[in-house]
Amino acid sequence: MYVNKVVYVCSYGGCASKAFCSWVSQSGHYSNYHIHSRIPPNKLCIAYSERFIYEQEVLDPENYYVVYIFRNPVESFLSRFCPGVGHHSANIDVYGYLLNEHNMSSEQYEALLSRPTLTNDSKSVPITWITNYIEHGIDLWGYGNFFDNYVNQNINTNYPIYAINYHKMWDDKDAICDALDINKAVPFFERTEKVTSHITTALDDRVGLLGQISEDLLDKLNKIYEPLNDKINQMPSITIVEPQ
Repeated sequence: MYVNKVVYVCSYGGCASKAFCSWVSQSGHYSNYHIHSRIPPNKLCIAYSERFIYEQEVLDPENYYVVYIFRNPVESFLSRFCPGVGHHSANIDVYGYLLNEHNMSSEQYEALLSRPTLTNDSKSVPITWITNYIEHGIDLWGYGNFFDNYVNQNINTNYPIYAINYHKMWDDKDAICDALDINKAVPFFERTEKVTSHITTALDDRVGLLGQISEDLLDKLNKIYEPLNDKINQMPSITIVEPQ
């Protein structure tokens, strides 16, 4: 007997969270919401347009699962490097993070996002923007902050968070099904990626827009996110972050 619950699927993008939502919906037992809010609510609340609506009424956590999927931020970042990068940075509240953590002004933020305009027949994204990002030498999009908010900050007080390691979930589907009460007979979605010596990205319409970055830039990007990747590599396929 599978219990009908609503599933919130949260991520910082590029973590197969949309595919995970589709898989959950195929179980026939769940409705789900795809969410990019940087900070989980203190007490569970409704979500709308990919965000938690913090000021709304508190929900009964017995009727919900809150899932957080995380991935190597280098891969996530490169998979979001597309014409919609400004839109996605707004989705995960990069400006709020930079304002609070780095005292960055709105003008500095807009300058950070600026880059040459793409034409309709562009075959690759100009590399200027991503070069500028990497040369800052810090986690400008706050992936580490996002991860810690869901996994390490004890923000959730009346509901658990099911933190899922993107890199291990295909090897441990049964544990995820058990935790979320999903019928194991429901086929898990396939892992579809393009991996080259320079980039790793989802196989979607961004592949033709990414271009390649140099090994030197990639090394610098990996260095920026080494501390977070060390945490991710130590995480199992699923961790239940209990309410505090």
